[in-house]
Amino acid sequence: MVASERAVKISENKAELYSFFEDSPVKVPEFRHVSSLEQFVSSTEVLGYPDNPVCFKPPFSKGSRGFRILSEDVSRKEIILKQRPFSYFISMNEFMDVFGEDDDFPELLVMEYIQGIDCTTDPLTRNGDVLLCPIKSRHNERCGLPMKFIQVESPELLESTRHIVKALDLDWIVNAQFIGEYLIELNPRISTQIFAPGLNIPYLAIKLLLEEITPDEVRDCSSKIKIGQTSVRYYNQIFFDDN
Repeated sequence: MVASERAVKISENKAELYSFFEDSPVKVPEFRHVSSLEQFVSSTEVLGYPDNPVCFKPPFSKGSRGFRILSEDVSRKEIILKQRPFSYFISMNEFMDVFGEDDDFPELLVMEYIQGIDCTTDPLTRNGDVLLCPIKSRHNERCGLPMKFIQVESPELLESTRHIVKALDLDWIVNAQFIGEYLIELNPRISTQIFAPGLNIPYLAIKLLLEEITPDEVRDCSSKIKIGQTSVRYYNQIFFDDN
């Protein structure tokens, strides 16, 4: 159960993803794809830096790896003393200290800093058609992973997801991440789910594959989405003796 090679290729490369939807009903951040220090600096200026914060990340990344927010308002003292040790904020001087003399400058996506509610849509699709689409907000991020999810209702994100799925002809289980109404990331795979009685998307996908249920029966499961249902995940510990 996987999308086409073309859909996966576009989804996993954020530069290609943003370019694909740049002139479409799906909102994406204003961005620049750079591969040199000169391009990086000029792109940050075009996007409003230093008056406004700008963020950057590699086109290929997972779990917030490589993501940073470039801001001149950041206080290193406050970050060291008051924030957790995985702050995303960095100054231009710090960036230059790392990459200014680096002959092997990384490929980066420089983009406007979007703020808003962090939400994810988790559609079950077939041949570019959304059959079922729970939507959840993401909270309490820890080490790049949200630890709390709340089932929400958003006609705007549902419509954007329908357009994304149709445009890329996505198939089976998909995960689209939004901040506000802006598409930030698209994963052509299963992600964290909020399960409820009769609403187990991986199970429904398997039954659909085996033709034990019909697409219309999957659509009917939309009535089982419980708005406000909350899921919390946490780190646990295992104790054992060497013996």
